[in-house]
Amino acid sequence: MDNQYGKICEVFNLLAQGPPDTPSGFKVSNVTKSTATLNWITGYDNHRAQTFIIYQHFESNSAVFHEQNDSSDGHGNIKVEYAINELTEDMIYNLTIVSKNVNGTSPPSDVLVFTPYGKPRIDPNEEVKLIIQKRLYDPVSLEMHSIGYPPPSYAWVHESQKLTSSDQTYSSEVTIKSMTVRDYGNYTLNMTNEAGTSIYTFFVASYGPPESPKNFVVFDIGGKNVTLSWVTGYDYNYTQTFVISRIADGEIELFRSYPDKSGGQGNTTVTQTIDDLDEGTEYNLTIFSQNKNGGSSPVNSYLQFITFEIPKMEPKSPTKLKFTPRTKETIHLVMHAVGNPSPIFIWEHKGVRLNSSDENFTSTVTIFDIRAEDFGNYTLTMSNKVGRSVYTYVLEADEPTMTGSFPINIRITITVCVCSGVIISMFTVLIYRKRKRSNAQVAYLRSGEVGGRTNRTVPNNDSMHERYVYCCELMKLIPIYMKKIHVE
Repeated sequence: MDNQYGKICEVFNLLAQGPPDTPSGFKVSNVTKSTATLNWITGYDNHRAQTFIIYQHFESNSAVFHEQNDSSDGHGNIKVEYAINELTEDMIYNLTIVSKNVNGTSPPSDVLVFTPYGKPRIDPNEEVKLIIQKRLYDPVSLEMHSIGYPPPSYAWVHESQKLTSSDQTYSSEVTIKSMTVRDYGNYTLNMTNEAGTSIYTFFVASYGPPESPKNFVVFDIGGKNVTLSWVTGYDYNYTQTFVISRIADGEIELFRSYPDKSGGQGNTTVTQTIDDLDEGTEYNLTIFSQNKNGGSSPVNSYLQFITFEIPKMEPKSPTKLKFTPRTKETIHLVMHAVGNPSPIFIWEHKGVRLNSSDENFTSTVTIFDIRAEDFGNYTLTMSNKVGRSVYTYVLEADEPTMTGSFPINIRITITVCVCSGVIISMFTVLIYRKRKRSNAQVAYLRSGEVGGRTNRTVPNNDSMHERYVYCCELMKLIPIYMKKIHVE
C-alpha cells in the first residue's frame, strides 16, 4: 500500500484448514496366496501432515489393518503402493482407506473386497446342501456358493452329461423342473481358477414309498386262471413288492403278492398268471406297490372280470326236461344257462336243427299244435370257447299207444250216464292207421239209446239192470274185435 507520504508492504499467508482429502483409486494388485499390493492416490493434506489408515471390516466391527504416513509433499495426486504379506488363503478382505491430520479425518473410500489366491471352495457363510431328497416330478435346485480368488469357473456333470447352469461370480445353480427316475443320483461340480480346482458331489436321493403301478389290465382269462398285466412304477431305490387285493362283499382282502424282478426303475410291463380261481366267478381287483418305507396308492380304478365257465343249467333256475303234453297243445322248451363267455345254443330233434329264441343266457324252443311226430327227444347243445354241455328234453304222449311195424292209435270212449232212470250207453271205438285203411281197421260202434226213456219218477230197476248187462257185454267184445285186426 502507498500514498504521498509513503509505502507499506504486508505479506498475507492463505492457509488451508480442516482434515485432508480422501485418497482415491483404492485397489488391489499382484494377489497371491499370501500377498497382495494395495494401491491408492493421495489427496491434499490441507497443509497439515497426513497419515493413511486402512481399516478391515468384519460383520460386527472394524479394525486397523495398516497405517502409514504420507511421505509426499502433501499436495496430493501421488500414487502410493503398499505390499501386504502373510495373508490368509481364501479369506475375504473388506478394506477401506482414510487420511487423517491434526484437523480431523477424511471420509472413507469405497470398500475394497478381495481374497488371496486360493482354490475355490464352499463359502462357509452360506448354506450349501449337498444331499437333497426329492420325489418324482418335484422341482429341484442345486446351488453352490463359493469363495476363492480369482472367481472360479463352474462345470456340472450328471451321468457323463454336461449340464447347463446359471453362474454368477461366486455362485452357480442347476435347476431341474420335474424330477424323473434318470435325474436321481450324483451331480459333480468342478470349480476351477488359477489357484487350482475343487470338486464337489451333490446327491439327489429318492425316498419314501414306491410309485404306484399303472395300466392294470386283464391280458387273458381262463376257467381257473387269469393273466394280468401292469406297468411298474419306480421303487425309490428300495425293492418293492406288488400287492393285488380283492374287493368282495364290501371288504378288501389280500389276494396275491409278487416281488418286483424288473430292476425297480419303473415303466416295465409285467405279466403274471394267477391260478386256482373259481370258474364263472366275478373278481374285482386292485393293485399297489410297497417297499420298506411304505405303500403306494392303489390304481385309480378296480379291475373287473369273470372267469370262464363251461355252459350249464342255471342252478338257481332249474329247467324242466320231461313233458307229457297232449296233441294240439303248445309246449315251451326253455333253458336258463350260466357260463362265460355267453354260450351258443343249438337245438335238434330227430337230426333236424330247430329255430330258437335266444336272449342273453336264455334259449327257448316253442312247439305249436303238437302232433304225433313231435314226440320224442330234443337235444340242446350249449357251447363256448371253454367247452360244451348237452341236455336232453323228452316229450312223452299223454295217451295210450300201440306199437308195431305200423303204429296204431286207438281212442276208446265209454260214457255211461244215469239220469232220472234213463241209462244211455255210448261206446265208440275209433281206429285209424297211417298206411293202409280197410273196413277191418276202422270201426264205429254206437250203442244208441238202449231201452228208451221213461217218464216214471221211480226208475224201473229191472230195465236198468238189463241196460247195465248189455253194456258189459259190449265191453267184452272189444278184445275179440282187436284180435281180428290184421297188422302187417
